Amino acid sequence: FEQAGGLDALLCVLEECTPGMKLLVVSCLAQLMESDTLREAVLEWRSRATRRNVIAVLVTLWEEEEDRAGKERRMHIEVHNTDAQGENEMESEALVRYLTGQNLLTKLHALLTRIG
Repeated sequence: FEQAGGLDALLCVLEECTPGMKLLVVSCLAQLMESDTLREAVLEWRSRATRRNVIAVLVTLWEEEEDRAGKERRMHIEVHNTDAQGENEMESEALVRYLTGQNLLTKLHALLTRIG
């Protein structure tokens, strides 16, 4: 995968893709980080466009996602005149879905943890 340029392509896509695709790319990267060889390659990677390393790209994604989530929460409050349901108020199934499926911050955390 790495020798064929797949890792470089995946990381380049991460910088430019849509928010929905970022969720998928981060998920793929987290799984690829199980390989020690790929983990080293990820840590050595530099963006062709910006020369940033993977940590800088992931931190930027984290900041963007926090900003997006904050705007979404404020919009929910404005539209419904009530705060969005917090994690402590969610039913078990909804909370699991939120934390594992639709939450980019959770996936970024998993990826950053695997990086070390």
